[in-house]
Amino acid sequence: MLITMCICALLLASFPADCQPVPRNFSAPTPKSGVSTSWDLSRIVSRHQPKGVPLNNEDVFVFLDKLASFLQITNCDNKHGALKLPSEAGPTSLQFPPKLEQFTNIPNNTTDVEIVKQLNTKKPSSKLDWTQYLLNGKGMLFLDHHYKKIVVSIRSDLELKDYFAIYSDQAINFWPQVYQEGFWKSVKKKVDPSMVEHPYTYYRSQYWGYYWRNYFKLNKVHSGYSNIADRMFEDIFVEYLKAKQQYPDYQLVIAGHSMGGSIASIISLNFHLVQVANVLVTFNSPKLWSESLANMYDRVSGTTQIRDVNMGLESGYLRLWNTRDAWNLFPPASLLSVVFSTAFKHSGLSLATEQNRLDMAMRDLVVEYDLLGKWDYEMEHKHCKFIKSTDEFVNVMSWDAHRVLLRDIWACVDLKP
Repeated sequence: MLITMCICALLLASFPADCQPVPRNFSAPTPKSGVSTSWDLSRIVSRHQPKGVPLNNEDVFVFLDKLASFLQITNCDNKHGALKLPSEAGPTSLQFPPKLEQFTNIPNNTTDVEIVKQLNTKKPSSKLDWTQYLLNGKGMLFLDHHYKKIVVSIRSDLELKDYFAIYSDQAINFWPQVYQEGFWKSVKKKVDPSMVEHPYTYYRSQYWGYYWRNYFKLNKVHSGYSNIADRMFEDIFVEYLKAKQQYPDYQLVIAGHSMGGSIASIISLNFHLVQVANVLVTFNSPKLWSESLANMYDRVSGTTQIRDVNMGLESGYLRLWNTRDAWNLFPPASLLSVVFSTAFKHSGLSLATEQNRLDMAMRDLVVEYDLLGKWDYEMEHKHCKFIKSTDEFVNVMSWDAHRVLLRDIWACVDLKP
């Protein structure tokens, strides 16, 4: 009996939940005669067929497209330094590289959009831990005067060292930044203390309740993304408070692509835990937290209450993703992680598409209301497909599916000034 159980465990652990991203130009080896490819895990991709209601709100589609443009501009802050921020002494209108104009829907020199500040990762608390210096993220805080939004945009994984964060996928206990006294002491030194009076009071009243409700629930989070989010959050929180003081009727929106989407999710949850409502929008984001934490996010963000995607949403998570992009299934789940409830899972309301072209139409985005909260290990088993030929392998998966979602979000990555 014991031997049988061990064999079953080994088979289940290698079942096609390990759907991995596949480079565009990868050429799979031709199968040898008489050798089955059924368990060749490197040759499995996600083939989820979007099932739901096509998006039918033009204003929402245009705004999501604009968020993709914000991410493009955020990604201009790369090794080439293609983005030139407006100086304090110069014009405040947005100016980005001319080469990007053909990719974005934001006109150059517009006054409807302002870049408030670049958002950077704080230095590691332990200078002796050199690995911490490889875990970095960047972002930008925009003011969208047309839609009256304060937009926090987190960049994609653009550098080779970013993969260190991606593969630092240990599941660790989640403890919010906003539930740490040191965080509040630091924030109060940077802003008028009266600006943080309400969220600080709420944190103090909820601390022990949160501790006892969540400590033993195996609320786990991806260690790499959590490290970066924790070290970015203070800067983001301070800049948000300043912008909110100047524009009290503006709503907070947090956006991210790929790795940036996972970091944005943790930042969004921290805001929700001190009653700062926000709308989270991610593009092709990988999984980042355990089932209990994913469910908690959907609950506190109000995502479970969404029955209509419209511009009136004040809180919630819209997860845009391309079903041909296998990064959405990363990190893969193992049998042990499922048994101990630490397998990474998606949260949010799914807006799925199979189109990886730039002329996407509004109805190409399918809102999957019925699948909210069901993106689990079982779901991945049902929506992975075995690839039996080299041609099929190359055709069904490409990096275009990862970088192209409404816009070519990586358009600025290789641009030079």
